Amino acid sequence: MPQVRLQSYRKWLKSVNTTPQARRIIADALDCYERIHKRKAIRPADLRSIVNAAMSRFRAAWFTGTDLLTSLSARHPAAAEAMKNAAKSTNGDDRFHIISSLDGSVPRSISLLLVKAALRDRSASVRAKAAEAADRLYLKELIPDLRACLAAEKNSKTNEAFNFHLEMLDRGYLVKKSATGTRIMVRVKRGWAGRAIPQCDADYPRVLLKHVRELIRRDERLFGSRPANGT
Repeated sequence: MPQVRLQSYRKWLKSVNTTPQARRIIADALDCYERIHKRKAIRPADLRSIVNAAMSRFRAAWFTGTDLLTSLSARHPAAAEAMKNAAKSTNGDDRFHIISSLDGSVPRSISLLLVKAALRDRSASVRAKAAEAADRLYLKELIPDLRACLAAEKNSKTNEAFNFHLEMLDRGYLVKKSATGTRIMVRVKRGWAGRAIPQCDADYPRVLLKHVRELIRRDERLFGSRPANGT
């Protein structure tokens, strides 16, 4: 995290709508990051204020803490270890927040480990978020796990999340039929895009792929070229 981002965080902290206690937790975490982020090595104890923020019940604090941890995890094993420990918390919110925070800066091996475990979490919301993370981070290695979890999932909303993100990760698109019509959803650079299509189009693979390509091209025009996802 460059210094300019720290400055942006401090500016944000002055205006964010949160409690005085949360402000202190965030300020301590930012001060901690500023002290240690340029070090060649850091110890678990050095991360105490950041971990405290990441495990906070205040949204602004946990969002900041997890963001700082992910930023540090690429270069510092202690930060990656702190994320693994938080993902084992007895508090489901802590586990949810860690999985939500995973991004491309986190070592892939750590993301694979955390998401694979979270797919079988006792919390339905954590399992659903793990399915989303597997898709968002393009963790195709977890497709067999997603299939197994989908077959065993009893929560209807989580089952729907598993099915959606499995199809996005495996094929890159999903056709959804309902009483209100037919939609195609496609995996694109910044997540997922969709549009309504004639019901008859769903029966013709070549026509479906045309819709897929058009949605991808539209996304590329808006946000630039898209990484390969197997579609």
